[in-house]
Amino acid sequence: MLYFYIIFQTLIDIILFNNLLLSFYFYLFIFFIYSLSKQIKVNSNKSRFILLFRFLILLLIIPLFDNKIFKDQVLSFRMQNIGVMVDNSLSVDKILDSNSINIISYLNQIEDWGYNKNINLSWYDLDTIINKNDLLFDNKTTSFDYIKDISLNKELDQLLLISDGMINSGFIFNDSYNKENIIIHSIGLGDFNIEQDVGITDFKTKILKDSINFNISFSINANKNNSFIYNVFSDNSVIYSDTIKVISGEYNFDKEIIFHSKYIGNNIINEVIPIAFSDSKPHNNLWNINLSKDNKNKILMLTGRLTYNTSFIKSNLSSISNIDLNHQIVFDQKFDYSELLKHDFDCIILDNFPNNSYDYDFFKKINDKQSNIMFFEGYNFNPDFLKMMLDIISPQNFYIDNMYTKKHFTLEGNLDLGYFESNYNLFCKDSSNLNKVNFFSNGSIAQLSLSNFYAFLIPNISQLSFFMKTKYNNKYLDEYFKYLINKNLNNNSLLNLQLHKNNYSIGEKLFFKLDNNIPFDIVNKTIVINDLDRMLIDSIDFDSKVDLFFNKNGKFEIYFSFIGTNLEVINSNKESFFVDKYNIELEGSLQNMELLKNISSESGGFYTDINSLDISFLESINSSFIEEDLKNIYSALDIFIKQKIFLLIIMFFCLEIYLRKKIGLL
Repeated sequence: MLYFYIIFQTLIDIILFNNLLLSFYFYLFIFFIYSLSKQIKVNSNKSRFILLFRFLILLLIIPLFDNKIFKDQVLSFRMQNIGVMVDNSLSVDKILDSNSINIISYLNQIEDWGYNKNINLSWYDLDTIINKNDLLFDNKTTSFDYIKDISLNKELDQLLLISDGMINSGFIFNDSYNKENIIIHSIGLGDFNIEQDVGITDFKTKILKDSINFNISFSINANKNNSFIYNVFSDNSVIYSDTIKVISGEYNFDKEIIFHSKYIGNNIINEVIPIAFSDSKPHNNLWNINLSKDNKNKILMLTGRLTYNTSFIKSNLSSISNIDLNHQIVFDQKFDYSELLKHDFDCIILDNFPNNSYDYDFFKKINDKQSNIMFFEGYNFNPDFLKMMLDIISPQNFYIDNMYTKKHFTLEGNLDLGYFESNYNLFCKDSSNLNKVNFFSNGSIAQLSLSNFYAFLIPNISQLSFFMKTKYNNKYLDEYFKYLINKNLNNNSLLNLQLHKNNYSIGEKLFFKLDNNIPFDIVNKTIVINDLDRMLIDSIDFDSKVDLFFNKNGKFEIYFSFIGTNLEVINSNKESFFVDKYNIELEGSLQNMELLKNISSESGGFYTDINSLDISFLESINSSFIEEDLKNIYSALDIFIKQKIFLLIIMFFCLEIYLRKKIGLL
């Protein structure tokens, strides 16, 4: 018994004097027992038993004086906990009905196997734990989200999943299906042979100068030669119609159509109409997109003095696809600004500009128009003009200290740009009204954002970029410059969302592409979905491995919101789309065998079709007892009570009283 081990350990401590107080009491009790033996007749057996009981009682209670904490590791065996999850969706109900499958008989077979193997069986549908006999196939969508919940909660050792595998709601977390979480054995429902289907799988456009190229990808799955009609609508008017003949087989093919730009509106609808055959997947017969409008940002770049920075700024501006750049070099005071003032620019970039009173007058005029202005310092720039510009935007708030300084700067807190030599320092009396400001090591301003004016005061940015690219193959400065431009323009090229189409059915996967040109590491990624019909906004964490489905109809708006290591929120453009009330849950009776096999293999389980579910498959599942190492922490008093040692002490006391009465000591 465990308590006898505790007594043994306590005696060792007493003998070795590890606990002086306990040793003192023990030997004191031994002395009392010895003294007692002198007072009674120890030559009789009854007297000897009395002394023995006294000594045993002492041994039993002596660990309680110290009540030490002990650790114990016990090897334990338990029955396995195996769950049976039955896909209770409408599509499974259709499969069971069309194939005359008695699902209850298969569940009873699993129940008998579990009983014979001493397994704790639990029964689930797609949403909750159930009673096997109360199973209802009424779920309008199929989602495996509940598997992740069960897996992460460590409720089960293994799971038998009975499903058609046609997920059309929730999210597919690929990292959830692994041996570390839960072993999943898949049992497939539905037909293997794909029925006849024709649909559109992709639609791409290429916009040329005066024409637009449409490239359409079709998928064909036909058991005989067939035909279908392909229509193209532009703003609800038919601009193209063709009858396409296809031969039997399973394949994809592309079709290219070229239109003149004047015949193409913004909204494009592609439609497929089967002729004389039943289409098994009608949801892929429509592909609706909105052509992006020409929303190029008009940028004016004014260079006062040519430096290496000029080529750096211009090359990076030219690499941004939606920018229309107008570059002007101001050589002297004869430059005519009147034409430039007639235009409205989205942003005006000042490269080593202004350098004289005429340039400065132009700055005042564009500032009066509330133009977006970005200033980039170059070599030999006169800082007095910087002070004059700032005085217009924030009067008497900035001052310049004209002295030679060697100062250090770290860009966005993570890129060391080294030391800079400068003939001036710019300081701010009150920076509370600045949108953003970064400082050199001596407290002077290196970057600032104020109202509609932004300034970048590092004159050798081009040389630094060249050095980093050639020596370290690091393009961070170029990416950061483009980030600044996009940020000041509210330009979505930083995080550009493209929906491949904007009409879906309930349960259909969202087709999108997200271009990420953010130079910082991303610490948080969020998808924001606005239900325009119900006026509800939802946000979920974004994972590129996750597919997105919708289980309700209506009009929605979606965009992505990322937070970088600079802690600034960057949002993508917003895209709207429709989800039709038609539910693809009811459109077929097929089995996604590939997904079911993948889930089983990734988690270390087995796959079988429902028709092959028999005792041999169940016997292949490991049903042996689970061996566990149980680590316990307990005190001497815990074991004294748990193992009822106090009853043994009471018994010894009773025996002593009985014997004492026999020999006349009571």
